[in-house]
Amino acid sequence: AKLVNGIATPFFGPSVSLVMSSSASNAFVNKLKKKVKGATLLSAKDGVPEISGKDNVCVFLTPSSQRDYQAARTLAESGCPTVIVNGSFKDQKSVPGGATMAYFVKPLTYNSQVAGFLIRSYPSAWTVLDAQSKAVLGSFT
Repeated sequence: AKLVNGIATPFFGPSVSLVMSSSASNAFVNKLKKKVKGATLLSAKDGVPEISGKDNVCVFLTPSSQRDYQAARTLAESGCPTVIVNGSFKDQKSVPGGATMAYFVKPLTYNSQVAGFLIRSYPSAWTVLDAQSKAVLGSFT
């Protein structure tokens, strides 16, 4: 919700489309509908959404398949600014080399317990946080 609100302004900002992964559960979709205002909610289950133009911004949440990544890539190549949030991987087949992982959160586990998190909020560096103390254990570019 904070990301969408930061992009969209009521009168002059771009139109924001929030695209959910093709594997998003109905519970997740319903939760987003309640929390996120000011954005059009779309699903990658329906294929590539029809969004174009520089007056639109597409925020793609947690793409989880090559089909999801292809939809995000198609949107970006059509001229629509596209932000991928919490992508599970980045390779040349999924995201062009010039793209940057903007927002990312991944639990880091040890013995099946969450020991910390790898996070990124672009343009900040990649950061590792301790799960208990929330202390920064390291930052990387």
